[in-house]
Amino acid sequence: MRPVNPALSLRLPIGRSRLLARLLLAGFAILIGRALYLQVLHTDFLQQEGASRYARLLEVPAHRGMITDRYGEPLAISTPVESVWASPVDADLSTAQRKQLARLLDIDENEIARKLVDPSREFVYLKRHLPPEVAAK
Repeated sequence: MRPVNPALSLRLPIGRSRLLARLLLAGFAILIGRALYLQVLHTDFLQQEGASRYARLLEVPAHRGMITDRYGEPLAISTPVESVWASPVDADLSTAQRKQLARLLDIDENEIARKLVDPSREFVYLKRHLPPEVAAK
């Protein structure tokens, strides 16, 4: 006769195995129910939470300092600059306004008229790299 391995012959009583199967099925049903609740009925909350964790606006000031040589003499200095742009569709300037703008930006009045003539463009730069005071005017 062969010896019987006790680990292989271990059997649960039928009542216990049915109870264990029911508990496992109940656990899976609870998990499926919770998943359906969250993904079908409560989608707005989850999308809001996901968006708040993913998209954040942080303003990081990017003012660079001065680059100096070993004696402390400045080699490069960062200066803030602005650009002036306009939308050709929305820019309806009179001749006096165009003259004033050309004087402020130190460019030719005809160049401004030429840039604002094409209505198919979303926007055009009138002048770049201006000091902030001039751009504000």
